[in-house]
Parts: sequence; structure tokens; C-alpha cells
Amino acid sequence: MPFVSAEFLIALPVGLAIYYLIRRVAPAASIPFIIVASVLFISQDGLRAVIILGVSVAANYAIALAMVTLRRPSLAFFGVAANLLYLGYFKYFDFLLGNVLGIAPTTSIVLPLGISFYTFHQIAFLVDFRSVRIEALPRFRDYVAFVFFFPQLIAGPIVRAEQFFPQLPRLATRDVPPAWILAGTAAFLIGLTKKTVLADSLARYATPAFEAAASGKGLTIGDSWLAALTYTFQLYFDFSAYSDMAVGIALLIGIRLPFNFDAPYKARSIADFWRRWHITLSTFLRDYVYIPLGGSRVSVARQCLNIFIVMLVCGLWHGAGWTFIAWGALHGGALVVHRLWRVAVADRYPALEARKVYPVAAWFLTFLLVVVGWVLFRAETFSAAGTVLSGMSGMASADKSIFFGRERNLAIGFIAVAAAIAFYAPSLPEMLGTSATKERRAHEVGPELSWQPSVPRAIALGLAAYLSVAFLQEGYSEFLYFNF
Repeated sequence: MPFVSAEFLIALPVGLAIYYLIRRVAPAASIPFIIVASVLFISQDGLRAVIILGVSVAANYAIALAMVTLRRPSLAFFGVAANLLYLGYFKYFDFLLGNVLGIAPTTSIVLPLGISFYTFHQIAFLVDFRSVRIEALPRFRDYVAFVFFFPQLIAGPIVRAEQFFPQLPRLATRDVPPAWILAGTAAFLIGLTKKTVLADSLARYATPAFEAAASGKGLTIGDSWLAALTYTFQLYFDFSAYSDMAVGIALLIGIRLPFNFDAPYKARSIADFWRRWHITLSTFLRDYVYIPLGGSRVSVARQCLNIFIVMLVCGLWHGAGWTFIAWGALHGGALVVHRLWRVAVADRYPALEARKVYPVAAWFLTFLLVVVGWVLFRAETFSAAGTVLSGMSGMASADKSIFFGRERNLAIGFIAVAAAIAFYAPSLPEMLGTSATKERRAHEVGPELSWQPSVPRAIALGLAAYLSVAFLQEGYSEFLYFNF
């Protein structure tokens, strides 16, 4: 049941009303109610999804329990391996057979919703429990709530146990702060508008262009740039919309989730981009892959190798396909170049740091690299990616455009609106008076939030709600990260 479906938009206020009533009458039942609601939510994808998630939760909690009772912290490594195998079977088995071993699979394994995210939740839990970041094993009920928590279940953000568990006790002792209800409502409406008005509208132009490239048709220069830019903004507004809505729903329940985006297209370096894009994933990869490989404690050559490995893992995590791996390699190579630049020039001569001396050029090169990377990310094959990229470079393979007149003008208009918002509008953390970058460093989700109500903001949210409902009349598409 997507957040933008009519069923969810009706069920959410009804469920919240029941939840608030339960908190008044029987506060201790708050967490069980959240678990039941989460089970009902994921069951919309079928009993199979509930069983696969339930098996994962039970197995991971059993491993953590064994770590305590047997006094064997090293069992965490077994748990990490088991999680990776579990994820690997559903996500990469067909790819391994068909693309690596050359064996045609007899059946296709359907990827369970959210498995990439809840597997990483539990890997982080086991590693943190072993390193005593989590001092005591939580109750099984609380652990189920942590993994099943429906706002972040399907597409994140990736929440750390140390961010989630300390918040549970106050569910039974305090009402949801009015400031959080205001902030949660605002975040949800902002995300809803991003998805319905911008992301789905941009998809109407990105999808046919990439499908044409995949089918072997050529694209003009204009079509190629329209394809690349519409997808660039579609992906951002689609995924950040889900994250905003997840943060908003959780606030309405009384739980703070970490922010996942902080205006990434304003970045002036590729490293800055990854500090702003999918923040919880980049933080996870830093803490659980890069640092264990040696992090920045080793030689520069090893640091560069570690960075490249991390980005290959990032690409593979996004999907079982060579284009995803190539996308990860592209970003890995760019991050390596950035690291070498910092060591050789920027750290020695701070006055020559490009993003300070030439901020516009630094931003443009960063954004261009990101756009090129998204073409690889979106294209189903290297051939399709080559068609789009060659068109963007001026070597168009078609004379006739697939977009005409009004359709082309609408596409350009949506790109212009999306770009203005992405480049100039404040990010959601800024709107709510906090810093996603600071939270990323501290591994904490602080309670400080403020949504300052005002007449202009009320009018803006009212307009956003109206536009969302109006655009929903045209239908909606699935969130893109449901596929990852």
C-alpha cells in the first residue's frame, strides 16, 4: 500500500486517531499497536512478504540472544554473513546464474519489498550490539517494532538501533508533542507534493525516452538531455518524497527518524554530494564497510582502494545488474580523484580549494557527473546508456524527436520548476530547524524540531495538498526505490 494511494491516505488519519486514543487509555499498548499496524501494512504485499520479514527478524534476534547467553560476541559475524546470504538469494541469485555462470534460471525470484533496507537495519544492529554501542539486548517486542516499523520499512531511511530504541519508552509516558504533529504533517504534505506533482510528472518524459533507447531507437540531442534531466530530478523528488513522508508519519507517531536528504544537487564536490544524498546509506557504508577496511587510518593508496570498493558495494546494493556496478565504479572513481585532489592540493593549499575559488564551476562539474551517472543507473543495458550518453555528447543517432510541441514544452517546464526547487529551496531539515549533516556525524536523532506556523506557510501547504489531490486524479506510479 504506497503512501500515495487513496487507501493509505484514508487509513492514515483513521489509524492515527485510534493510536492517539490508545495512548490516552492504555499507553502500554502503543508499541503493540504499532507492530500490528506495521504487519497489516506489509501484508498488503502478500503473506509471503510478512513471512520473509518474520523469518529474518526471528533469526537475527536469536543470534543476538545467543551472543548474550553463550557469551560469544563473534556470532555477530555469523549473523552478518547469514543476512548477506539471505539478501543475496532473493536479490542476486538470478543475476549470478544468468550473468556470471551463464545458466538460464528456470524461475524468477520476486524481490521482497524492503529486504535491502531491513537487512541493513539488522546487520547494523548485530555489529553495534557486538561493539556494545547497544548496551543491553532489547525485548523481542521492541526489536520487532524496530525492524517492522512501517514508515521506514520499505525504502528507508536506514535507522540505527541507537537512534530508535531510546525513543520507545516515551511512547508510553508522553503525548506526541504538538510541534511534532505540525512538523510531521508538513513533512508528509511536502513529500506527497514532491511525488505526485513533480516525480510522477517527470516520469512521463523520462520513461518513454529510456524505453526508446532500450528498444534500439536513436535519440536526438534534445531528447537525450530531456531523458537525462527528467530522470535526474524524477529520482531525487521520488526518493526524497518517500523519505520526507516516512519522517512525517513517524513524527505523527512520536518517533524521530533521521533525515535522508539535504539538498544534494547543491553539492560542489562529489564527496559533498554523498554527504547530502541518501545520507543513511552513505553513513552505513562508511561505518560498516569503509572503516572496517581501514578507513582513513591507512595509506592514501589503500584509502583510494577502500573508497572504490565501498562504491562498488553501493552500486551492487542498488540492483543486480552490470549498469548498477558501473554506476558505482563511476562514483568510486570520482571519489578517488577527489580524495587525491584533497591530499595533493586542497589540504596543502586551502586557498586553491576549487569549491571555494570556483564555486559555480565546482557545482557544475559535480552536477554533470551526477547526471551522467544517473543515465547508467536508469538504463537497462549499456547499449541503452550509450544511446543516451552519445546523444548528450552531440553524437545524436536520430533526426526525429520523440517529443513534440506542447509535450516538449511541458517537459522543459517541469525540469525548470524541479531545478528551481532543487537548487534554491531549503531542504526539509532546514525547514524543520535542524541539520542532517550534524546528525550524520553524531549518529543521533535529536529531539529538536521546529515548524514555525505562519500564514504564508499555511497557504503553501494548503496549495500543496490541493495540487497533490489534483495530480493524484491522473494516477500514481510506484516509488522507484521499491525496486532496490
